[in-house]
Amino acid sequence: MALLPAFRSLLLNHICRAAAAAASSSSSSRDERLGSSAVNPDQVVAACSSTIAAIVTSLGGPPGAVGIVRLSGPSAVSIVARLYRPTTKKKRNKGKAPDWRPKSHVVEYGVLLDRHENVIDEVCFGIVS
Repeated sequence: MALLPAFRSLLLNHICRAAAAAASSSSSSRDERLGSSAVNPDQVVAACSSTIAAIVTSLGGPPGAVGIVRLSGPSAVSIVARLYRPTTKKKRNKGKAPDWRPKSHVVEYGVLLDRHENVIDEVCFGIVS
């Protein structure tokens, strides 16, 4: 199954929101009526201008089972740490991130989480530093 355009958009939006949260954990300009997960659009633009999320998977090719998103920049690792959980044999504690330390040139398998700790999809993640 191909990575659907709506899912791609959702994933990039999710990554940019995490980038904004990583760039500024508290903001006085945040509209409290929108909830704690809402971010100021200016923060998203600022965070995404230095940390970039780009769809690598070809849009014109045949459907595939793997979609690739590249995340690069100074906040890339902290963003992934907020969204990614490695899959282990131990049961995952909801709300508590395991002590995860990325290793360069190693591909890891895990899950991508939304802001409520719900699994969005299974992912393979690799870092090159």
